[in-house]
Amino acid sequence: MIKHLFACVASGLAITAAFASGCGIPFTNPVTTPITTAYYAAQDERSVKRQAKDEEILARVKYKLLKDELTKGLSIKVYCFCSQVFLVGEVEQEDQESKAVSLAQSIEGVQSVSTYLLPKGEGGSKAYIKDATITARVMARLVGDISIKSTQIQITTIRGHVVLLGIVNNAEVEEMVISHANQIDGVRQVKSFIITDQ
Repeated sequence: MIKHLFACVASGLAITAAFASGCGIPFTNPVTTPITTAYYAAQDERSVKRQAKDEEILARVKYKLLKDELTKGLSIKVYCFCSQVFLVGEVEQEDQESKAVSLAQSIEGVQSVSTYLLPKGEGGSKAYIKDATITARVMARLVGDISIKSTQIQITTIRGHVVLLGIVNNAEVEEMVISHANQIDGVRQVKSFIITDQ
């Protein structure tokens, strides 16, 4: 019952945040509320040293993207787990993706760079609200499933494309997370960048 209530509150707050955000926020940004922040910060499979290194890489990649004339201003979110960098969002032209990858690869300590970058589409606030709702519903399902002991699962939705990132204990847990995402109405495709310990 408590799990179910927690999931419902998470969904409600996330959807409210989506409506309140308006048109000024790129719709590729994940919905963040005190509840989802607490969920992200649950247990982490990485050591404190490993987390610190990933945060350092993350900051440097973001800085590079913001400073480059070709990539600044793009709706690209950057993630880093175990020195692996993931770029998720939208680009306006093909060379922006290759440039973003090149910039990320230039950072010392980066082991690999993976992308899920869609051509920039239309939609505005309506698309953002729809994506935010999908993200909230996926998150609610994960929080409500006591069999999933996930760590740092992060979700980004881009025009119905759900991208899953983070670290879990094993491949079975990853499959459960993917299954939950696929069951949400409006999801067009699910891409998993989840890293497994085993």
